[in-house]
Amino acid sequence: MAPAKRQMARRWMRPCCVLLFQLFLVSALSSATAKEPQTPEQMYEYAVRQLDRGYYEKAVMMFERIKTRYPFSKYAVLSELRIGDAHFKKGEYLEAVDAYRNFIKLHPRHPELDYVVYRIGLSQFKDAPKWVQRDQTSTRQMLATIARFDERFPDSEYLDEVLEMRAEGRSRLARGVFAIGQFYYRRGRYNTRGHEREAAFGAALGRFEQVLDEYPDVTDVAVDAMYHIGLIHLSLGEMDKAAETLDRLKSRYPDADSAIDALGEKVARALERTERGEARQRRDELEPGGPGAGGSDANRPEPWGTLETTPAPPRNRVDNEEPPPPSRREDDDFMPALEPGPTEPGESTGPATDGEAQPPVENPDPPPPPVEDDFMPLLEPATGTSETGQDAYQAGGGASDTADTPVPPRADP
Repeated sequence: MAPAKRQMARRWMRPCCVLLFQLFLVSALSSATAKEPQTPEQMYEYAVRQLDRGYYEKAVMMFERIKTRYPFSKYAVLSELRIGDAHFKKGEYLEAVDAYRNFIKLHPRHPELDYVVYRIGLSQFKDAPKWVQRDQTSTRQMLATIARFDERFPDSEYLDEVLEMRAEGRSRLARGVFAIGQFYYRRGRYNTRGHEREAAFGAALGRFEQVLDEYPDVTDVAVDAMYHIGLIHLSLGEMDKAAETLDRLKSRYPDADSAIDALGEKVARALERTERGEARQRRDELEPGGPGAGGSDANRPEPWGTLETTPAPPRNRVDNEEPPPPSRREDDDFMPALEPGPTEPGESTGPATDGEAQPPVENPDPPPPPVEDDFMPLLEPATGTSETGQDAYQAGGGASDTADTPVPPRADP
């Protein structure tokens, strides 16, 4: 290509590229503006589609834009309501409750007012913990919100769901109060101290009575509460009150067969034991010599575990068997045997026989001299010994003065 033609092509190419780029940019901007909704109806429909798809932030932004651009349109009112729905689906129940309440303040006569009240109660119900022993403030708020729903909106399509929520909420509160009473009941049942036991049973009775007063329509919990009331009276020994509780249970909840049978059996057993104890007491009072008749303690039965000591039976003695020797006393070693003294003439010391007179016994011979101990030899010199022996004895240091003193005899052991 010639240089002149090449320069001409370059001169026209730059403006053409710039023009094509501008045309592309204008077409892109025009297409974007064509897709974005412009009317409030289109904006509302677009926001609802984003809400159904789960894009809650985009939906809330579009609803807020509708409220700002078209505040007097009906879509602005619906946008206020759908903002609460977006918070509810997102799980932000407190924010949803605030949005619904603001809607009621601004539009108290809106045709969808039953839906708004239903949504407020449902948000509070879902915000409450399912564990009954935790704080149930949201459940109480829900019950206060839907208290008169059936009277205000008897033809509402949400009436059945509201009644179910009310029953479940009351059941939660009743089970929470019953759980507290059951805690005190167990504490009193396994406590051995009298005053603490009575205090625990008193607290349990208060909680069970609260269940019967505030939640009588919660049948299962009320039946359990009345059954435990009867058990408490039985534990305290109040048989009359236990029988009255059984009658109340039969009259108020006749269909609670299992609870009626169980409590009736326990009351019957307790009354039977009481009657047997009273009969035994009357019998003991009427018995001669019993505690009631002024008898002594010797007539009373021994307590359990008392050992009775009975003498051993005599051993059969075989014929021609010598009797055992008499037992030796401990003081025999220290008390010498008494020698028989002289007897008077005509006095008998021997055994007497039938029909024979015993002759007088003469005085016995004097007792023999004491036997010398082998270890204590007599120091007296033997008579008839040789002079050599006597000299040897005297030379050996024998005692001359003390040898003549007799050694006192030692008492036999």
